[in-house]
Amino acid sequence: MHASLNCPSCGGLIKIASSASVFVTCTYCKSTLVHDRDWTLRGKVADLPHEMTHLQVGTTGTYENETFELIGRRRLRWDDGYWTEWCARFAGDRIGWLAEAQGLLAMGFEVKENIDLPNGSGLRAGTYVTVGDNATFTINDTKKAQVIGTEGEMPYIVDPGQSIVTMDATNELGGFCSFEWDARVKKWSTFVGRYMDFDDFKFQNLRQLDDW
Repeated sequence: MHASLNCPSCGGLIKIASSASVFVTCTYCKSTLVHDRDWTLRGKVADLPHEMTHLQVGTTGTYENETFELIGRRRLRWDDGYWTEWCARFAGDRIGWLAEAQGLLAMGFEVKENIDLPNGSGLRAGTYVTVGDNATFTINDTKKAQVIGTEGEMPYIVDPGQSIVTMDATNELGGFCSFEWDARVKKWSTFVGRYMDFDDFKFQNLRQLDDW
């Protein structure tokens, strides 16, 4: 799917890549729009700070022999820094999330399984959590974060200033698991995938950095 609409705030052309998208940020005026029966204005976001990353909306890549395109992102801040979560559209509008932090990249997919976790209180580092039939992960850290901005399109609504609690976990096979608590809907979301090196994604249409 490649639809388009004109931003009701500035008139700029907004392209929509995925039929799963319900939230989009206008490139030109930073207005945010949400989709119910039609696209309507929700608010505005501030310009995102400059990042030393080659990734951008429109970058394509490969994960486990499937191609994807980065169609949006959200930038988050926590006490010790920042990280970015890129919304990756696969064939059939399947959505993955590419986490980028301190030079590390991990692709994850949301799982619908209900995981028994405390409601927003977090778990201690070192705790074992089982996801699925036999995938066991070790909690590495728990942190509180805040959304500082968005770009492109997303399959859910993201508000500037939104607070979340996240717990990241890994296992010995290179697997990655992330749990996210959203206080607005009072539920955990679980994402499972794995870490990969930058070159293994075979990225195309990367952003050129003047400093590199």
